[in-house]
Amino acid sequence: MNIRVGDQIKYLNDVGGGKVITIRDKKIAVVLQDDGFEVPVLITECIKVEDSEPEPIRQQVQAPVKETYQYTEINSPENEQLNLLFAWIPGDPKSFEVDDTDLYLVNDSNYFCQYLCALTKGNKSQTVGQGVIEPNTKILLDSYEKRFLLENQKLWINGQFFKIDKPFEKKRVVDFAVTLKPEKFEPKRFKPNDYFDEPAVINPIIKNDFYEGIEQLSEKSIENVKREKDFTPKKEAKPAQDKNAILEVDLHINELLDDLSGLSNADILNYQMAKFREVLEENKTNKGKRIVFIHGIGNGTLKTELRKELDRKKMRHQDASFREYGFGATMVIM
Repeated sequence: MNIRVGDQIKYLNDVGGGKVITIRDKKIAVVLQDDGFEVPVLITECIKVEDSEPEPIRQQVQAPVKETYQYTEINSPENEQLNLLFAWIPGDPKSFEVDDTDLYLVNDSNYFCQYLCALTKGNKSQTVGQGVIEPNTKILLDSYEKRFLLENQKLWINGQFFKIDKPFEKKRVVDFAVTLKPEKFEPKRFKPNDYFDEPAVINPIIKNDFYEGIEQLSEKSIENVKREKDFTPKKEAKPAQDKNAILEVDLHINELLDDLSGLSNADILNYQMAKFREVLEENKTNKGKRIVFIHGIGNGTLKTELRKELDRKKMRHQDASFREYGFGATMVIM
């Protein structure tokens, strides 16, 4: 259906709607909702409400809250880098307690991002936000109670980046998940930041175009960083007692180290590969043992390096279960 400025529309896959006030690039409709917010929505996700069948007003469960900070686009390589992150704000900033906490998505870049965010546990997921977040904008996705965060769920985002009415550098699709562990929401974890007046827990998704995968290698080794920094690795994975059970090892760097400050891309890759080799060494006598290494999708660097080493060692390996891991894991048979 042809959507035009002035049309009343409703959302195809969400509750609510409003009046179209602008059409951008013949693809995105800016909708003025009944609650006063202007929301960009793909035209393909809109349904025109005919005058003869007015859409009844329905209350949204939660309308995204949009806060925009100063935005000036500068034509430079640095300004073309992506910065995307989750931010958690305590419900009571004065006490920094986490009886409840607000979850924001922050797009600190000159690109639009079409995103889908969901909470996942096991094989089930629940959408917490979807739409298009504008450049240099932060959006409140939802609020959660502390007991809800104790369930060790994962917060997942899939996003694509683009510009409107101008050429742009093609960016990689982001596919990222962070585990919501209780210790990540202790009061001491909420720290001053560049995006909010309140202390926040920041979970970077992309930082200066650096995705969850590794963007490039540098000369600095992880052993040098260990000597320079006083950080404590998280508890190392141990082989399961049942010889026939599958051992799962998550190689995402946020699952291996609590503090990433001072680490270069090469340092992170070296640390992940060191953990990979360590687990293989621990299980070298467990013939037939199946080990699933979760490396994520990212830009594929970790997966490529991991599989190159397996090929050199002539070790049996294959994609892990797609149902459980998508394209983000490799199973090794010892």
